[in-house]
Amino acid sequence: MPVRPYFAFFLWLGLWTSQLWLIPRYYVRTLELNYYPPQADSIAIPILGAWMMIILAGPFLAVGFWICLRRAKPEFLQWNVWSAATPARSTLWTIVFGFLSISTIHSIFENFSIGLPLNACAAIGWLYVHPSLRAIIVAGLKSDYLWLRTEACDVTGAVHLLPVNDLPGV
Repeated sequence: MPVRPYFAFFLWLGLWTSQLWLIPRYYVRTLELNYYPPQADSIAIPILGAWMMIILAGPFLAVGFWICLRRAKPEFLQWNVWSAATPARSTLWTIVFGFLSISTIHSIFENFSIGLPLNACAAIGWLYVHPSLRAIIVAGLKSDYLWLRTEACDVTGAVHLLPVNDLPGV
């Protein structure tokens, strides 16, 4: 599936800023559901901590995302891109964004179960951003060959990784 990098960037930007409203809704709803012990501190502390993180880290993350976006080679922007020259970094980014995607899936179910459909819809948006950002970062790694999973199979039916330069039409 091709990645639309600028769509992913602006979707990330919108989702990141929407957290200013979605995080307080989550904490208020979980307080109403008595998730916290009665002697616990108020929910203002985690809400303000999240706001500080969003406001202070947002510009740095946006600049980092934009730099990765500018370095990425557009012809390699596929969700299944792989850098053969830097397999450790490709694996690292796959694990990081795989973990984020799995935790986002959990967040979707939790938000629906506690009655926050808007938060769940935002989490669905993050499911597009995480693999897209992984593809943008891996496509920007300095390497001689970027690898894509192809649907070309051999006689046994096994799918092989081929260098992009060997693919027809590239």
